[in-house]
Amino acid sequence: MVSPRFVPLAAAFVASGVGLWTGLAQGGVAVFVFVLSGWLVSLCLHEFGHAYAAWRGGDASVAAKGYLTLDPLAYTHPALSLLLPAIFVAMGGIGLPGGAVYVDHSRLRSRAWESYVSLAGPAMTLAFLIACAAPFRFGPADLGGAPDFWSGLAFLAYLQATALLFNLLPLPGFDGFGAIAYFLSRQTQHKLEQLAQPIMLIIFLAIFMAPALFSPFFDAVRMLLAALGVDLRLAAAGWGAFRFWR
Repeated sequence: MVSPRFVPLAAAFVASGVGLWTGLAQGGVAVFVFVLSGWLVSLCLHEFGHAYAAWRGGDASVAAKGYLTLDPLAYTHPALSLLLPAIFVAMGGIGLPGGAVYVDHSRLRSRAWESYVSLAGPAMTLAFLIACAAPFRFGPADLGGAPDFWSGLAFLAYLQATALLFNLLPLPGFDGFGAIAYFLSRQTQHKLEQLAQPIMLIIFLAIFMAPALFSPFFDAVRMLLAALGVDLRLAAAGWGAFRFWR
């Protein structure tokens, strides 16, 4: 059953998207609502992917915790899991990995399921990214719609691409590490997991303080978007519109 807390997010995403498409809603505020609500919806879907895989893998506790309802408040601390990523989107146009699902790994059928659980979240992010990018295969000229809709959608796709590649980093604290932890001993895994918070803090501080270090990463983001047919100029325009307070 879908949580009633998720419904307003999805409704805001759809309504703002329709408003932008038709031209009834215009300008930065409308783009801001569309992108931010879409981003929060994608975070919920990402965490649902983890939870669903865990449930299929044998951990029935995720259902009792509300992880299968898409409830945004179920995914750990609301401020750290939803508010902080939203702030990073607003400040830097970066898709910061957000919430987390606490899985009882002892209930999973095998260690291989740990990898499946870790990859299920990025798989949902990839699906959302493809859904955002698919209309660009046809193009604004063929599908119609107002320019603000297309720029907002392109920027939302950009955020999904950054989140996807961040989550796949094989470093403690990211889903990519969880995917390869299957190949490590339990002792090594636990030791490395203790470094998760320092590593993530260093990475996100370095993005703003030494952005040149991350040029290869953002080059990969642009290459991914280009391969999916997303117009990077529209993404840049969407980023500019999103920051309506400038």
